[in-house]
Parts: sequence; C-alpha cells; structure tokens
Amino acid sequence: MARSTAFIGTVGAVICAYGHDAEAGAWPMPAGETQVIATFDTDAARTAFDPAGQLKPTPPQARFAASLFAERGLTADLTLVVALGADQNRTLFDHRSGIYPAIALRERVWSDAANVVSLSLGAAELPTGDAGGRSMRSAGEVRLFWGRSFTWRGRHVFSDVQAALRQGDDHWRETDLDATLGIDLTPRYSLYLQSFSGWTHWDHRPAAADSQWSASQVSLLRRFGAWRIQVGARATLAGRETLNERGVFTALWRRF
Repeated sequence: MARSTAFIGTVGAVICAYGHDAEAGAWPMPAGETQVIATFDTDAARTAFDPAGQLKPTPPQARFAASLFAERGLTADLTLVVALGADQNRTLFDHRSGIYPAIALRERVWSDAANVVSLSLGAAELPTGDAGGRSMRSAGEVRLFWGRSFTWRGRHVFSDVQAALRQGDDHWRETDLDATLGIDLTPRYSLYLQSFSGWTHWDHRPAAADSQWSASQVSLLRRFGAWRIQVGARATLAGRETLNERGVFTALWRRF
C-alpha cells in the first residue's frame, strides 16, 4: 500500500484538541508560551482498498506508535512547531520500525474577533509503504489554516479547516484536506469530530498507483488543571491503494 492513514497527523496538522485554553492549528501560541503533546496510538488492518476503491483482504497488519509534538510562541503571530514520531509495524512476515522528525513555522496572516487565517512552511521525514514494506521519504510542506471560534447555545465551539500541499524528494506530491469541529460540553470536557482526506501522486508510477484516503476521528478531552488527557478512535472510510485501518489513541497535553 502506498499510504497509511495512521500518519495523517503530521507536524502541520496537529488539530486534535483546541478549546479556549488549549489552542492549536490556526491559532498562534502566545509569545513565550509552549505546548507539548505526547500521543500513543495503535492501529490494525485486515483489509485494504485496491486501485478501484474496493476492499480486498490483506495480510493482518498492526502498528504501534508514539509521537511528541511541541509548539512555542516566538512572537504574537509566529509559532515554531517541532515533532518527533516513532512507530513499529508488524505483519505475518516482518517487523519494521522508524523515527520521523518534522519542523515548521506557522504565522498568523489575518484575524478578527472570530476568525484566524494562518500559513505554515515545514519539512518532515514521513513514513510510506509499498509492496516491500515501509520506508522513509523527505518532504516540504505548505499548509493554509482557517479557524473560527464562536458560541452556540452557551457553549464554546470552534472549527478548523486546513489545506496542505507536500512535495517529496523522490518525485511525489500530496494534497491534504483536514477539518475539525470541536465543542466544549462542560468546562472540563470537550468533544472533537475530525475528518482527514488526501491524494498522493507519484511521477514515475502509472495513475492507477496513486493513493487516496478518507478517514474520520472522534475524541474526548478532559482537563485536569494544567494537564489535558484525550482519548479517541479513528477509522478509514474510503480510499484507493490504502489500508482500511481502525485504531485508538491517547494523548497527554501540557502547557507551560
């Protein structure tokens, strides 16, 4: 498979949990403040989407991953983002692992009382896969963010939409479209609904080898003072040349 949706959350797309006291995505981190997120997840697949988008059996695969994401407010508008991810992938035939660093600068380019538009430039080492297993590929990324925060029936609500273009060093390019809707259920609990879609094209492969994916994620965040804990589940909904994955994750948040 050319793509695993387990890695849709790259350095520019960490939009898992916002809220008025734990913002990310389009919103800049206040100057001098830092937010760190540690995430642990597991995914598994027994089927995959073929080039026609039909589900086909595949050898059972399991992935265990951990990532560390940090963002630091450099100025009122500029945020530095760094991330480090590691994973282990198991099939009936082999066992592979990898470490993937990433870095980006995100700048707020426009905002008003309810909206914010930001742009980020970044670089990352991303996992990929083919018939022989996973490998690593380098990529540069441009990502556009639009966030909106408002009140609905007395509850704080936000939406975040991101569009990204990545260009790889081995003649591939990828387009992502990610969206998040979050709502504060109570002062301590927030619910997040997310969707992730993407398309990858390889210049040296036929069009039939291009991969597409659409996935969804649901999670609940609980606040404990300066700490946050987030738990959720994700699933692949559709695709081409991609695994049909199901997974769960836990994230710990801390702001300094």
